[in-house]
Amino acid sequence: MNILSEKLSDYIKDFPDLIDFLHRLDVPLGFGDKTIGVICREYSIDTFFFTEMLRLIINKKGAIPDNIHRFGLNLTVNYLKNSHKSYLEDYLPKVEHLIFYLKEKEKSREKDSEVLVKYYGYYKSEVIKHLEYEDKTIFPKILKIDEIASSNKINDKTIKWIKKNSITAYSIRHDSLDEKLQDLKGLLIMYMKPFKSYSIVRDLIKTLYDLENDLKLHELIENHILFPQAIGLEESITIPSGK
Repeated sequence: MNILSEKLSDYIKDFPDLIDFLHRLDVPLGFGDKTIGVICREYSIDTFFFTEMLRLIINKKGAIPDNIHRFGLNLTVNYLKNSHKSYLEDYLPKVEHLIFYLKEKEKSREKDSEVLVKYYGYYKSEVIKHLEYEDKTIFPKILKIDEIASSNKINDKTIKWIKKNSITAYSIRHDSLDEKLQDLKGLLIMYMKPFKSYSIVRDLIKTLYDLENDLKLHELIENHILFPQAIGLEESITIPSGK
């Protein structure tokens, strides 16, 4: 069955991770029985981009995108930038609020609360540093490579610039952000004595898991879609045809 003729609501019921995906594409909930094809037309979303992202989110590591050459690299970049915005404006503020709320409620556990605040502060600074580097350095480089490839103005100078700013090299040393959440989760789940404010701790842990899952998907999109797209353009420019 053609995925474009299937109802989007059927996927949402089974894969709630798609809610963040739709939000980052400015597709609001409440779309009734509309098919994926209709949604893409109504919101001017490239169908190849939408379906490749959909399959990756649903199948996780089992997905092997095979149509990434059928849509613009800028679509992937814009989606990832929207993801960064949601981490900074949504997820991190929620985690921070819950940690400080717990600290306020558990005044007798000031030492433990301060440890949580310290770990969170370290993690937050690492996340911001990582996202800002991609937003201000990596994504602009990728878009410039795309622009060079599209313009057909390829010369020794542009080839030298691409080799110096290799996305291939960055993809190899690319850090994972979700791994650093494990220390924070471990403190709450394994090492600290139980807090009395169980509902706050529960909400905090669930939020950390939601953030971790989203970051894993974010990394999959970079590794399986963005970097292969960019590296493919790099090679088309820097490797002579026929070699």
